[in-house]
Amino acid sequence: MIELKNTRALKDRIFKGFVVIFSCIAITPIVLIIYELVIKGYRQINLSFFTEVAPNTWDAMTAVHNGEVIPGGILNGITGTLLMVSLASVIAIPIGLITGIFLYENKETRYAGIVRSVSDILQGSPSIVLGIIGYFWIVKSVTSGFSALAGSVALAIMMLPLIIRSTEETLKMVPQS
Repeated sequence: MIELKNTRALKDRIFKGFVVIFSCIAITPIVLIIYELVIKGYRQINLSFFTEVAPNTWDAMTAVHNGEVIPGGILNGITGTLLMVSLASVIAIPIGLITGIFLYENKETRYAGIVRSVSDILQGSPSIVLGIIGYFWIVKSVTSGFSALAGSVALAIMMLPLIIRSTEETLKMVPQS
């Protein structure tokens, strides 16, 4: 009995050692990437990083070649993100609320079942698939190039199932009285 207990303790320590070793191996690349980013990128973070638009390729390559701080920043990315999220919210929230209320009020109808199924399918779809659908529906047919509208529509399509389900489930919790 004591020998069996010692064998189990030894196996436990060996297994724990393997877990620690393989965990260290697994996180080493992440730690090295973060280290490189901090060492090479800490000089880039300043006020102009948040208030200037991104530089063109030539300016960035010249600055890197000369060992200087790359001019410009991420202002266009910040404003683009805010624009797309705002536009997607304006599109998705009213449609999602109205659809969620409709599904709650018409639980048993066939049309509500179809809408609920489509919403569940959309919720399970990968975002890249929805992005490609947005690309073909909006970018190819409506705009002549990439636009905030196309990204907003794709984002709104991704937001819809969550808003619909949240609205329906919240209304189910409200007492009938």
